[in-house]
Amino acid sequence: LFRSTMLGGKVFRDDEEGYEKFKELCLNEPKITGFEFIQPPLGIDAKQFVKSHFGHGAKQNNMHFVKGTTTLAFIYEPLTENDLGGIVVAVDSRASAGEYISSKSVMKILDIGDRMVATMAGGAADCQFWTRVVAMYCNLYELREKSEITVSAASKYFANQLYGYRNK
Repeated sequence: LFRSTMLGGKVFRDDEEGYEKFKELCLNEPKITGFEFIQPPLGIDAKQFVKSHFGHGAKQNNMHFVKGTTTLAFIYEPLTENDLGGIVVAVDSRASAGEYISSKSVMKILDIGDRMVATMAGGAADCQFWTRVVAMYCNLYELREKSEITVSAASKYFANQLYGYRNK
């Protein structure tokens, strides 16, 4: 019984040795040291605290949350000598217009190239436009230079483009 299974670029065998290696790398809890949740002070009802400070009846206007998109990106280190490491990008998928939820399944991770993505927050049309502009620049760079553009160079190009539109 020797069947390979691809999981995130890793090949695991369906025998005992392969399963144990899979379990060790993928199923065990991560080893986190020195991490603990901070408990709220005793005697304070958390629900009441949030309502009074952040709810509609809150006295201070600067304490109201402005709703928006959440985007996260993490770099992970290689676990084994064959692993190259990489990134994980996560976003929410809800699009809203004020209090109205216009879609629950918006793709907010946009491809710029084979090895580069952008996340979308704010006006969808602007994000899509600028993503296409940067992607076009990256493609032209790679055709001209015959090498891949760095993330730093692509972001510098984008920053320079936006700087040209300041005060307009």
